[in-house]
Amino acid sequence: MSTYAEPALNREITQEDWQIALNIRTCPPDTILFKETSKNLTRHIRSCYMCQMNLEIEVDETWSWPEVYQKLECDSGPEPGQITKVSSELAGWGPKDRYYNPPLVLILEVIDEQAVRVAQIYPGEEFKSEDDIYLDGIGYAQPWNIYTMGIKDLEGQVGAVDFDILQKIIDISEKYFHAEEDSMIYLFRCMEIEVGSFFSQQSISRLVLEHEEAESVRNLVIKAIHNNAKMPGLEKSHDPLLEIARMEMSELKQALPVKFGMPESVSDDFKKTQTLAMAASDKDSIQAKMIVLDDTGMEFKSFQSGLVTIMSTDRGDDHLKIFGKIDPDFVQASEMFAWWDTPDGSFPADPVDLSEDHSLFTAFFPEMSRQDYLKGRLMVIFVSMESD
Repeated sequence: MSTYAEPALNREITQEDWQIALNIRTCPPDTILFKETSKNLTRHIRSCYMCQMNLEIEVDETWSWPEVYQKLECDSGPEPGQITKVSSELAGWGPKDRYYNPPLVLILEVIDEQAVRVAQIYPGEEFKSEDDIYLDGIGYAQPWNIYTMGIKDLEGQVGAVDFDILQKIIDISEKYFHAEEDSMIYLFRCMEIEVGSFFSQQSISRLVLEHEEAESVRNLVIKAIHNNAKMPGLEKSHDPLLEIARMEMSELKQALPVKFGMPESVSDDFKKTQTLAMAASDKDSIQAKMIVLDDTGMEFKSFQSGLVTIMSTDRGDDHLKIFGKIDPDFVQASEMFAWWDTPDGSFPADPVDLSEDHSLFTAFFPEMSRQDYLKGRLMVIFVSMESD
């Protein structure tokens, strides 16, 4: 049990408190302040008393964000109540010539496999009011500053709160918030909302772009199949990628040089097929295929074969989540598409997430019953562009 007392609400806010808050949220880190030369930095320094002071003293004497949090790896994924930090990749110059530093956030809700709702956290006590929830040793959560973030734009768990605190924040978030205009609290909240908006807009834009890119790759390969495939019914299939995933490698080996209009040398990619087929007899490994398109995306360059290893499965009442390892030969792939294939139909994964180095994947299958799981199997196709 912590003995650290919650701060009183009647403490008078000073100009120094406001300067510190501005410094935390909107001043560039020392790596930029002391090394970068840019118009953004020049304009910021002209209007920032704190940075002017920092530039007049030694680097080791400047204020820096306290290193008081230990980053914890969380393999189970984000959950409500976790405290995380927004990715430093999103930090940068923004409106009002301010450098926006990534804040800590509290996860309120997991929206889906790609996004969460979060409440921003301020790591001090100076601007706390009755609307805020104190987090011992961390700062306070802001129920009036809630937004959406992509899961990929969070850097991992650094703490957690219990259910009662979480629910209290959610309940308070539904009330109307008032702050006297032009007061210190009002100016502070405006800044905090601007910070959240800066990071949330970037994160949502990245989610949209990733979705559009995935759809673009899928559309390219389907168009290439329609333009080149001569297999009966393949070009008319509602999901030609799945049809290719279903085919045995021996079938493709015979069909590719002629049916796909590729040179005979392409069949050399199948020399290791028999070895892989034997390895795939392990119940935790499946044989996968990769389509390689040329740099135009209009023609097939080659087909490759490899293995996907299922590391773990998470079966719920109405969903399936698979975590697995990818063959090193497939790490150059642009996208991975997966299905849970049953005699009665197929369930496309939505989404499929690849690790940064494309060595691991997570495939999520919504709305799947236990019966469908028991009679199905994982099917996988990778797509790569020649320039990847």
